[in-house]
Order: sequence, then C-alpha cells, then structure tokens
Amino acid sequence: MKKIFLSLTLGAALICAGCNATTTDERVYPYTFNTARIEYSSNGAPTPNVIVTIKGDKQLFQTSGETNTLMIVDKDKLSYISLDSKTGTTTANQTYVELKKLPKDQRMNYLMATSIGLKLTNDGQSIPASSGQKQVAGQTCDLYDSDHLGKVCLWNGIPLELSVGTDNGTDSKLQTTVATKVEVGIDVPDNTFDVPQGIEMKDPAA
Repeated sequence: MKKIFLSLTLGAALICAGCNATTTDERVYPYTFNTARIEYSSNGAPTPNVIVTIKGDKQLFQTSGETNTLMIVDKDKLSYISLDSKTGTTTANQTYVELKKLPKDQRMNYLMATSIGLKLTNDGQSIPASSGQKQVAGQTCDLYDSDHLGKVCLWNGIPLELSVGTDNGTDSKLQTTVATKVEVGIDVPDNTFDVPQGIEMKDPAA
C-alpha cells in the first residue's frame, strides 16, 4: 500500500482565486484544479493515515502511523523523508519527466494508466473502460479493476479508493485505502513543500 501511495501522481490545471501559481500552459500535471488536499484512511496498513496536499506541480504526501514519513514532489524532483529517523533522500520524479514529453491531450491518459498499474505500450493507447462509478468523499470517481492493484476508483486520475488483496467471503485479506475528505481551491502556502528543519538529506547513491 505504501508503494501505491508513493506512486500517486497528483497536480493541477485551473487557477484558483488568490493562489500564486503557474498558468495552465506552464503546468505539466493535467488535473482540473490548482490546489487540493485529500485525506485518506487505510485498514491494516502500517501507515493508516495519509494526507496529500497539491499546488500546481508540487505535492506533499504525509503518512502517520507506525511509521511517519513525508514525500515532497517538486516538479522533476522527489524527496523521501523519514520523520522518525530525521533523514531523507532526493531522486528524480520520473512521472513528471515522462508527462512533459507527452502532448497535453495524452497526459491524463498516462496518469490514469499509472494509477491503475498499467504500462502503456504506445502513444495514444487507451486504458480499459470503467466498470462503473461511485461517490467517495463527495466526489464521483470511476471504477477500474486492475490485475496489479486490485480495485481502484479514480477521480481526476487520482485514486480515491483502492482495494488490494483477496476477498472470498470467509477469509478476507483486503486492504482498503479510501479518501475521507477532499478539499479543492484551498490556500496552500509555498513553504508547505519545503524540507523541514532538522532533516539530514543523504545521497541515495552513497
């Protein structure tokens, strides 16, 4: 589940009033909002609570539970931080790099494919059709069945609900992560995406 959340690709496409963000043409992530905050809860996960904050091409993932971590996405850069050990590493954000190569009308398709664990083999390839819709945290999301990730419900290409594992009716081993709150058009200070003081950033190659 942690791996799934770290692979979430989030972003923005419209400017909200009062937000000092880039213009739609400058942005790479193709979503229909500029700022958002999504709160998740998971059953059976070592990091049961996740908060994702978005502003333009920047995102912050905060997890709390048995382990407490941050992942800061700043365009083509990813910073992984352990709040428990107060250490972190920085690496390339390959999703941003790949999105930037694509025409704008193909970017959402790419992100949706990534969110359901599908690797597109050619430009313009379509993802499978949705199996239905449901309401999650006040938003309508599209349901997909993934061979790799289980059941996924996408809103703006973002997973609002994931069910991973098996459920045979008597011995359920499903681990479910679901959004409990979605806020759009909120005020997000620029320093939200700064590495906290006291964190030792290490070279991942060391």
